[in-house]
Amino acid sequence: MKLAYLNDIFSRINAVNRSLQGYSATVIDFVDKLRAFQMKLNLWQEKVTAGRYDAFDNMSDSLSVLCKDDVNEVSGLIHKHLVSLSQELENYFPDITDLDCQLIRNPLKVDPTSLPDELQEEFIDFVNDSTAKDSFDSLPLTRFWTAMACSYPTLAKNCVRNLPMFTSTYRCEQGFSALRLIKNKLCSRLAVKDDIRVVLSKTMPRIDLLVANKQAQPSH
Repeated sequence: MKLAYLNDIFSRINAVNRSLQGYSATVIDFVDKLRAFQMKLNLWQEKVTAGRYDAFDNMSDSLSVLCKDDVNEVSGLIHKHLVSLSQELENYFPDITDLDCQLIRNPLKVDPTSLPDELQEEFIDFVNDSTAKDSFDSLPLTRFWTAMACSYPTLAKNCVRNLPMFTSTYRCEQGFSALRLIKNKLCSRLAVKDDIRVVLSKTMPRIDLLVANKQAQPSH
Protein backbone atom coordinates (compact mmCIF):
# COMPACT_ATOMS: atom_id res chain seq x y z
CA MET A 1 0.00 0.00 0.00
CA LYS A 2 2.88 2.37 0.78
CA LEU A 3 4.58 1.62 -2.52
CA ALA A 4 1.33 2.02 -4.43
CA TYR A 5 0.71 5.39 -2.76
CA LEU A 6 4.21 6.62 -3.65
CA ASN A 7 3.60 5.59 -7.25
CA ASP A 8 0.36 7.58 -7.30
CA ILE A 9 1.64 10.73 -5.59
CA PHE A 10 4.80 10.94 -7.69
CA SER A 11 2.68 10.55 -10.83
CA ARG A 12 0.64 13.54 -9.69
CA ILE A 13 3.76 15.60 -8.93
CA ASN A 14 5.35 14.69 -12.27
CA ALA A 15 2.18 15.77 -14.09
CA VAL A 16 2.38 19.21 -12.42
CA ASN A 17 6.07 19.45 -13.24
CA ARG A 18 5.50 18.65 -16.92
CA SER A 19 2.74 21.24 -17.15
CA LEU A 20 5.22 23.94 -16.06
CA GLN A 21 7.80 23.15 -18.72
CA GLY A 22 8.17 24.93 -22.05
CA TYR A 23 9.14 28.40 -23.22
CA SER A 24 5.62 29.80 -22.95
CA ALA A 25 5.19 29.03 -19.22
CA THR A 26 5.14 32.13 -17.00
CA VAL A 27 5.14 32.67 -13.27
CA ILE A 28 1.39 33.40 -13.49
CA ASP A 29 0.80 29.89 -14.87
CA PHE A 30 3.02 28.52 -12.11
CA VAL A 31 1.07 30.29 -9.36
CA ASP A 32 -2.27 29.05 -10.74
CA LYS A 33 -1.15 25.44 -11.07
CA LEU A 34 0.64 25.38 -7.74
CA ARG A 35 -2.41 26.73 -5.93
CA ALA A 36 -4.59 24.15 -7.67
CA PHE A 37 -2.22 21.39 -6.55
CA GLN A 38 -2.23 22.69 -2.98
CA MET A 39 -6.03 22.61 -2.96
CA LYS A 40 -5.91 19.03 -4.23
CA LEU A 41 -3.53 18.11 -1.41
CA ASN A 42 -6.02 19.50 1.13
CA LEU A 43 -8.82 17.55 -0.57
CA TRP A 44 -6.80 14.32 -0.49
CA GLN A 45 -6.05 14.83 3.20
CA GLU A 46 -9.78 15.03 3.95
CA LYS A 47 -10.53 11.97 1.83
CA VAL A 48 -7.80 9.86 3.45
CA THR A 49 -9.06 10.87 6.90
CA ALA A 50 -12.54 9.70 5.85
CA GLY A 51 -11.14 6.40 4.55
CA ARG A 52 -11.65 7.25 0.88
CA TYR A 53 -8.75 6.53 -1.49
CA ASP A 54 -10.32 7.04 -4.93
CA ALA A 55 -7.77 9.79 -5.70
CA PHE A 56 -5.00 7.16 -5.71
CA ASP A 57 -5.74 4.41 -8.24
CA ASN A 58 -2.87 2.04 -7.48
CA MET A 59 -3.34 2.33 -3.74
CA SER A 60 -7.07 1.63 -4.05
CA ASP A 61 -6.29 -1.61 -5.86
CA SER A 62 -3.99 -2.76 -3.03
CA LEU A 63 -6.61 -2.38 -0.27
CA SER A 64 -8.28 -5.73 -0.96
CA VAL A 65 -5.26 -7.71 0.28
CA LEU A 66 -4.79 -5.82 3.55
CA CYS A 67 -6.54 -6.13 6.89
CA LYS A 68 -8.30 -3.13 8.43
CA ASP A 69 -5.59 -2.48 11.05
CA ASP A 70 -2.87 -2.33 8.39
CA VAL A 71 -4.95 0.04 6.28
CA ASN A 72 -5.53 2.37 9.24
CA GLU A 73 -1.82 2.40 10.09
CA VAL A 74 -0.74 3.23 6.55
CA SER A 75 -3.53 5.82 6.20
CA GLY A 76 -2.05 7.75 9.12
CA LEU A 77 1.35 7.79 7.45
CA ILE A 78 -0.16 8.91 4.14
CA HIS A 79 -2.10 11.73 5.78
CA LYS A 80 1.06 12.86 7.56
CA HIS A 81 2.98 12.83 4.28
CA LEU A 82 0.30 14.86 2.48
CA VAL A 83 0.38 17.48 5.25
CA SER A 84 4.18 17.63 5.07
CA LEU A 85 4.10 17.94 1.29
CA SER A 86 1.63 20.82 1.49
CA GLN A 87 3.82 22.65 4.00
CA GLU A 88 6.92 22.19 1.83
CA LEU A 89 5.14 23.64 -1.19
CA GLU A 90 4.15 26.70 0.83
CA ASN A 91 7.82 27.26 1.66
CA TYR A 92 8.72 27.31 -2.03
CA PHE A 93 5.78 29.49 -3.10
CA PRO A 94 6.97 32.42 -5.26
CA ASP A 95 6.93 35.89 -3.75
CA ILE A 96 4.14 37.30 -5.92
CA THR A 97 0.92 38.76 -4.56
CA ASP A 98 -2.66 38.21 -5.71
CA LEU A 99 -2.79 41.83 -6.83
CA ASP A 100 0.28 41.39 -9.05
CA CYS A 101 -1.27 38.28 -10.63
CA GLN A 102 -4.57 40.06 -11.24
CA LEU A 103 -2.88 43.15 -12.66
CA ILE A 104 -0.87 41.08 -15.15
CA ARG A 105 -3.55 38.59 -16.15
CA ASN A 106 -6.78 40.56 -15.93
CA PRO A 107 -6.03 44.26 -15.41
CA LEU A 108 -9.48 45.49 -16.42
CA LYS A 109 -10.91 44.05 -13.19
CA VAL A 110 -8.40 45.76 -10.90
CA ASP A 111 -9.53 48.66 -8.69
CA PRO A 112 -7.17 51.62 -9.33
CA THR A 113 -7.25 52.59 -5.65
CA SER A 114 -5.73 49.20 -4.71
CA LEU A 115 -2.56 50.00 -6.67
CA PRO A 116 0.47 51.99 -5.44
CA ASP A 117 0.11 55.76 -5.88
CA GLU A 118 2.70 55.93 -8.68
CA LEU A 119 0.64 53.51 -10.81
CA GLN A 120 -2.89 54.79 -10.28
CA GLU A 121 -3.17 57.63 -12.83
CA GLU A 122 -1.26 55.77 -15.52
CA PHE A 123 -3.44 52.72 -14.89
CA ILE A 124 -6.61 54.79 -15.37
CA ASP A 125 -5.30 55.99 -18.74
CA PHE A 126 -4.51 52.39 -19.62
CA VAL A 127 -7.95 50.91 -18.84
CA ASN A 128 -9.60 53.61 -20.95
CA ASP A 129 -7.32 52.96 -23.95
CA SER A 130 -9.38 51.03 -26.55
CA THR A 131 -6.28 50.08 -28.53
CA ALA A 132 -4.66 48.57 -25.44
CA LYS A 133 -7.83 46.59 -24.71
CA ASP A 134 -7.85 45.15 -28.24
CA SER A 135 -4.17 44.22 -27.96
CA PHE A 136 -4.74 42.55 -24.59
CA ASP A 137 -7.35 40.25 -26.13
CA SER A 138 -5.12 39.23 -29.04
CA LEU A 139 -1.56 39.03 -27.62
CA PRO A 140 0.12 36.67 -25.12
CA LEU A 141 0.81 38.29 -21.75
CA THR A 142 4.56 38.64 -22.28
CA ARG A 143 4.20 40.29 -25.69
CA PHE A 144 1.34 42.50 -24.53
CA TRP A 145 3.12 44.02 -21.53
CA THR A 146 6.32 44.46 -23.53
CA ALA A 147 4.33 46.32 -26.17
CA MET A 148 2.87 48.62 -23.46
CA ALA A 149 6.34 49.74 -22.32
CA CYS A 150 6.32 52.85 -24.53
CA SER A 151 2.80 54.03 -23.76
CA TYR A 152 2.63 53.08 -20.08
CA PRO A 153 6.24 52.58 -18.91
CA THR A 154 5.70 52.50 -15.14
CA LEU A 155 2.76 50.11 -15.31
CA ALA A 156 4.45 47.85 -17.87
CA LYS A 157 7.68 47.72 -15.87
CA ASN A 158 5.77 46.66 -12.77
CA CYS A 159 4.15 43.78 -14.68
CA VAL A 160 7.08 42.71 -16.85
CA ARG A 161 9.42 42.28 -13.88
CA ASN A 162 7.40 39.24 -12.74
CA LEU A 163 7.00 37.51 -16.11
CA PRO A 164 10.65 36.51 -16.84
CA MET A 165 10.95 34.44 -13.65
CA PHE A 166 11.96 30.85 -14.31
CA THR A 167 9.08 28.60 -13.24
CA SER A 168 11.12 25.39 -13.30
CA THR A 169 14.59 24.01 -14.11
CA TYR A 170 13.42 23.17 -17.64
CA ARG A 171 15.60 25.73 -19.43
CA CYS A 172 18.64 24.95 -17.28
CA GLU A 173 18.33 21.26 -18.07
CA GLN A 174 17.93 22.06 -21.76
CA GLY A 175 21.07 24.18 -21.62
CA PHE A 176 23.10 21.38 -20.01
CA SER A 177 21.88 18.93 -22.66
CA ALA A 178 23.00 21.29 -25.41
CA LEU A 179 26.34 21.82 -23.69
CA ARG A 180 27.01 18.08 -23.56
CA LEU A 181 26.44 17.83 -27.32
CA ILE A 182 28.66 20.81 -28.16
CA LYS A 183 31.50 20.34 -25.70
CA ASN A 184 32.33 16.64 -26.07
CA LYS A 185 35.65 14.79 -25.75
CA LEU A 186 36.80 15.98 -29.19
CA CYS A 187 36.02 19.64 -28.34
CA SER A 188 36.94 19.72 -24.65
CA ARG A 189 38.82 23.04 -24.93
CA LEU A 190 36.14 24.80 -26.96
CA ALA A 191 34.84 28.15 -25.65
CA VAL A 192 31.11 27.53 -25.97
CA LYS A 193 29.62 30.87 -24.87
CA ASP A 194 28.62 32.03 -28.37
CA ASP A 195 27.77 28.55 -29.65
CA ILE A 196 25.37 27.71 -26.84
CA ARG A 197 23.66 31.09 -27.21
CA VAL A 198 22.90 30.22 -30.85
CA VAL A 199 21.64 26.75 -29.92
CA LEU A 200 19.30 27.93 -27.16
CA SER A 201 18.00 31.09 -28.81
CA LYS A 202 14.63 30.99 -30.52
CA THR A 203 15.51 34.07 -32.61
CA MET A 204 16.17 33.20 -36.24
CA PRO A 205 19.53 34.61 -37.40
CA ARG A 206 19.45 37.12 -40.28
CA ILE A 207 22.20 35.49 -42.29
CA ASP A 208 21.88 37.82 -45.29
CA LEU A 209 22.34 40.88 -43.08
CA LEU A 210 25.31 39.34 -41.28
CA VAL A 211 26.99 38.45 -44.58
CA ALA A 212 26.32 41.91 -46.02
CA ASN A 213 27.82 43.60 -42.94
CA LYS A 214 30.86 41.35 -43.12
CA GLN A 215 31.39 42.05 -46.83
CA ALA A 216 31.07 45.80 -46.22
CA GLN A 217 33.94 45.78 -43.74
CA PRO A 218 37.22 47.14 -45.14
CA SER A 219 39.83 44.49 -45.85
CA HIS A 220 43.20 44.67 -44.08
